[in-house]
Amino acid sequence: MDVAVICELKSAAIFRAELNQNPQAEVPKSTFIVTKVIRGEEYVKQGDTFRCVYFGEAKKERSFLAMAT
Repeated sequence: MDVAVICELKSAAIFRAELNQNPQAEVPKSTFIVTKVIRGEEYVKQGDTFRCVYFGEAKKERSFLAMAT
């Protein structure tokens, strides 16, 4: 992995019923904020935000490990 961070969930995406009828619909994304950079300081810094698909219980400010290439 080029990037590994600890991040917190800031806003969870809302599932839309249209996804059941339209497989081409864009999947909603949640917003996370980086709280600690483990690897990839040249790509990301503490305080950066990013959006990605997240499935699960949406507890705000819960910590996650996120990795990317």
